[in-house]
Amino acid sequence: MFYFDNIEDFDDYAIKELTKIVEKLKHIAKQYEFGTDEFAFFVNLGDEIEKPLKIRKENKMINNFEELRTNVEEWAKDKDLLHEENAEKQFMKFIEEVFEFKSEMDILVRYRNYYRENPQKKIPKAEHERITKKAELELGDIIVTLIVLSKQLDIDIVDCLNMAYKKISKRKGKTVNGLFIKEEDL
Repeated sequence: MFYFDNIEDFDDYAIKELTKIVEKLKHIAKQYEFGTDEFAFFVNLGDEIEKPLKIRKENKMINNFEELRTNVEEWAKDKDLLHEENAEKQFMKFIEEVFEFKSEMDILVRYRNYYRENPQKKIPKAEHERITKKAELELGDIIVTLIVLSKQLDIDIVDCLNMAYKKISKRKGKTVNGLFIKEEDL
């Protein structure tokens, strides 16, 4: 049995052990002939474990949405943004970020579709990560603008999310052409 004085010690231990597992999975993957189901399974499994580990290593002090929200709100306070009269400008910033995300999302989707349509071609991992990171950053910018806007309007963004989830969780309907249509709108 292991005992840790604090969560950071546990995190460090878990990261080291999971990193060893990823290295073993990738070693196993190399033992198989390229292109086999086993190879893909182990590489994908290693990547699925490694991605959150990298994020955790990079952002060890940021543990959850609440902490991130607080950090964004403190940043906005330091920048003197948290005034209701700024809400209209913040809304426009939100719209700007939505369009920036749309541009990056279009690139990402085209890129992924190209490799789906051409399975004989190998996806360049570094390029895929670069394109995905740009889309993730723009989506993060949208969330930041919404957090600031909600604070300017003295609306709790987590309460908003809870209310929206409660509303959609009870909805009945079906997905048509990639969009969920409420039962009463069918």
